[in-house]
Amino acid sequence: MGGNMVNALFFTCLISLVAIPLILLRGSEAVGTTWLVPTVLGACGCVAAFWCVRVSVTPIGLPSKRQTTRLDVIAILAIVSLSFVAFYLPQTANFWGGYDEFQAFSEVKSVAWSDAFDSINGRPLLGLSFALGKLTGGGSIEGHLWFAWIITTVNAILLWGLVRLMLPNASAMAFAAAALLVINRADPLKFYPLWAASPYSLAVGLTLAATILFVWSWRKQNRAMLIAGCCCLGASLLMYEVGYLVAMVPLIMLTMERQRSPLWRFWCYAWCATLGLFALRVVLFNLSGESSYQAQQFASSGSELNSFSDNFFLHLSQIKQYTSFSKDSMRAHPMVGLVVFSVVGGLTWHLSKQSGTATVRQVWGSVTLAAIGMVLGIALYSHMQGNERTQFFAAPAQAVLVVGAIAMVMSKLPATWNAIGFSLCVGLVTANGAVQSYRSQFSDHNVSYRSIVHVVEQLNVLTAGSDEDLVVMMLFEGSSPTGCSYHMTCTSKNLLQRRVYTLGEQQDGMISFEFRDTEMRSPANVVFNDDLVVPYRNVVFCHLESDGTVRLLREMPSRIVEQLDKAVIDRGYDPFAVLPAGEVMPHPEFDYPSWSGPPADVVRIRQGVVLGSGWTTRHFSAGSVYRDVENQAEIIINGQGKTTAIVDLDFGVLPGVIASGEIIASNDAGETIARWNSLERRVVELSVPCEPGKMQRLTFQATSTDGAIVPMRFYAVGTVYPEDTAMRTNAITRDGVRLGKNWYPFESYKGESFRWLNTDGEILLPYTILGATQTLRLDAAVGPGATDGSCQVDVVDDDGDVLATSVLSGRQTLRFPLTAKANGTQRLKLVVHGGGQPHGADPRLLNLRVFECGLTPSGQSSDQ
Repeated sequence: MGGNMVNALFFTCLISLVAIPLILLRGSEAVGTTWLVPTVLGACGCVAAFWCVRVSVTPIGLPSKRQTTRLDVIAILAIVSLSFVAFYLPQTANFWGGYDEFQAFSEVKSVAWSDAFDSINGRPLLGLSFALGKLTGGGSIEGHLWFAWIITTVNAILLWGLVRLMLPNASAMAFAAAALLVINRADPLKFYPLWAASPYSLAVGLTLAATILFVWSWRKQNRAMLIAGCCCLGASLLMYEVGYLVAMVPLIMLTMERQRSPLWRFWCYAWCATLGLFALRVVLFNLSGESSYQAQQFASSGSELNSFSDNFFLHLSQIKQYTSFSKDSMRAHPMVGLVVFSVVGGLTWHLSKQSGTATVRQVWGSVTLAAIGMVLGIALYSHMQGNERTQFFAAPAQAVLVVGAIAMVMSKLPATWNAIGFSLCVGLVTANGAVQSYRSQFSDHNVSYRSIVHVVEQLNVLTAGSDEDLVVMMLFEGSSPTGCSYHMTCTSKNLLQRRVYTLGEQQDGMISFEFRDTEMRSPANVVFNDDLVVPYRNVVFCHLESDGTVRLLREMPSRIVEQLDKAVIDRGYDPFAVLPAGEVMPHPEFDYPSWSGPPADVVRIRQGVVLGSGWTTRHFSAGSVYRDVENQAEIIINGQGKTTAIVDLDFGVLPGVIASGEIIASNDAGETIARWNSLERRVVELSVPCEPGKMQRLTFQATSTDGAIVPMRFYAVGTVYPEDTAMRTNAITRDGVRLGKNWYPFESYKGESFRWLNTDGEILLPYTILGATQTLRLDAAVGPGATDGSCQVDVVDDDGDVLATSVLSGRQTLRFPLTAKANGTQRLKLVVHGGGQPHGADPRLLNLRVFECGLTPSGQSSDQ
């Protein structure tokens, strides 16, 4: 049974049996039966057991266990430790990008074998990493992070083993390659496990395992090991097609083996037959007439050869990330760099001294093979213009290539200096990669998992008792804290079973909306695969702030109303009519990790309380988180079927305001729920009567003894985490105010957010009624363009009339009283006088810096 023909016959039988469920019965109801898969697996097992007769040969070039066991254990422990420090810890700082993460929470996609993925892109094992992540953490989000760390560590160990297999006397090179794979930063999505990293890393790991098993099975002449390698290869190919090209590398490695046997052709046949089987499945899928993800990707990329070559060389150039050094990163995380450099550099030097080095010929061979592997790992991504997701399969080859290049350079030195130089270079590159990862991960990110959970929890409170036909529209300015539009929609669909959409100042093209006089439309909705038509009575508009706060809007937003026919008065919009109270169902799979928690705010979302109108943005000072109330502020309470709700509050008069009076909390019927006869700060546990099935609205207002309104401050009642005081605000407008033309882009510096103004900047006030009075509030500072450190700011309307004026010196809060001259949106300009001086090499004229722009309703006291 040792001949090529007999072995090929048995392997062909195995391939044919596997082809029954994979190809012949793909998509049929028979695949879902309980008997088919066990029957096929049983038949394969019988054939394999009958066929696999071990053929013992002497291992080729394998080091003895006596010499390598202790060093191998030390190297593996060092790889595990490095992966924890350089990958897992920075990953916890930010692991959510706001794109495709929602798929991990889909019941039909986060399974070991996903028919949903199979029907979309012919990749049925794409959800395997999500299923393993849930299994690792018992369904919590941390399980996905632990699994990402585990697979990253395993891949590094597999690469170490592969290099040891090919270069038995080069344990230092093997360890160095594993270390460089851990800190590889070529792919921007490395730290986003649910978006891309986990499924790609799992596929890479399966390919590495398949390669090791294939080469080792050849050396051992072990058919069982060969079958295991082909199974790993097939599993990888059922996840990503790039494995077809990368799988050429093991064949090249087999040709490099010095020892030949009569079964050499059979080993090549088995590998190629496996590739052919799964390639046939992909071809038939793309020819089946179904919606092919691969064909859509290729078609959307265009067909110009120049663009393909440009993309290819762009992906190829990502290896330069290994040599991208930053002194600032080293200064920011010196201990990380020092520890990584000492451990990796020291162990590399010790391994070099103990086990020797590879020959120049061996190094040349490894560099050549790595270069081929890197090219094959990125070739199929030449249609993609960005580097995202393009580097995972090339990363192992990149690590080996860099290590080989360092070894070749150091081979010119004497033996002693060779080991020292090699160790120093590897230690420095690894330490630099680690600190670069820390700096990028611990820097400010607009989108985070914490903000997404915060938004979902607020929506869960608001919509707990609503019907399924409810549509929630969240409007935002600047950048959305929830990522791209379809991400929030799909996340809400999977978790809340609700239609939730986000809309910025401009539509992003992923999900389009049309606002008619009495209804909203979303034609060809890509998430729900329908043409959405919903009357405004079933729509709830909310304002989404940059910190993730969701505020319910009682009136339709002005930027929507201004697009509609002003003659239509009643559009049926009544949010509280479609938001009854109901039980808030927890989502343990979408909860905060153990090291974090809900953003500190003035109410506890988990008590069923969210903010209404009248609140300023969150402020952070000396570790304290608070919101100010200038007139009156509202909270919305979901009693969840209880007759009484408990609300924790911490509030009082603004610091520095000396007044005596009272604070009253009243419901929407005007009834007083609580009264406090002093304005001093207090911590209370307020009992609020609730009516089952109805949201309760509670309004707070402080008045002095003479009846004047006194501004208040509410303090956070939850745990204040470091993220709270470092959170970035990316929109400077409040209370429905929007920015128009002539503003410079949003900036953030030293924890403060702002936008620069040249000489005149357009602002748009919300829809107002003729004669209504309100105060425009402007937190601004004089810029370097001002002539003498001060400037005059005028508020000018469309007719050129100056409505209000003020002189600004330093940083102040300016207030401009305004009276609406007509019904509708008010379009005004902030005109700056006394500026125009250049500032260094900056081409902009930085006359005025605005931190916040909002409105104060009429009747507000101006004293603060």
